[in-house]
Formats: sequence, structure tokens, C-alpha cells
Amino acid sequence: MGSKEFGVTTNQIVLLYLYETSPLIEKGPVPDILTQKGIARELAIPRGYVSFILTQLITRGLCTISLSHIKGERRKQTIYTLTLEGCTAGKELLKEM
Repeated sequence: MGSKEFGVTTNQIVLLYLYETSPLIEKGPVPDILTQKGIARELAIPRGYVSFILTQLITRGLCTISLSHIKGERRKQTIYTLTLEGCTAGKELLKEM
């Protein structure tokens, strides 16, 4: 059963995922589910495609990147979070469903 059967695109799935995980951002280490690798794993989408989608969201001003400490990791990694505009888009998309 693919996402198209429900009328939802993969881009929308990633947007909703970021919308739902945005409360996880706090001071200190964040979970790895906000990294490309974590998003790909959690949504069962190839990492290369996740990268492509995130680039589109960033270009549209819906997503931003930053470096953050990841729980259980020694080095900072790039995490992906929604901008205010992205949060609004996620909220509206969720209402439509």
C-alpha cells in the first residue's frame, strides 16, 4: 500500500513527520530521528530521496538545517526542523486530512 493510494505525497509525509517531531527539539542533545539518516529509517524512505525532499523543503522556506548534539553521539550532526512557515503548512495539511 503506497502513499499515493491515500492521496498523500512523500513530500507531504516528510513535512508531517517534521511537524510531529518538532516538539522533540529542546536544549541539549536531540534524538537522531531529526537527522537525514533517522528520518529515512523512521519513514522507510531511501536516504537519497529524503535528502532530495529536504532540499526541496529548504528551497521553499519550509525547513531549516542546524548542527546539534545527538543523543548517544559524540559529534554534532545536521538536524532538520521546520520554519514557522513550515509549521503552518504542516498544521494546515494535517487539518485537510
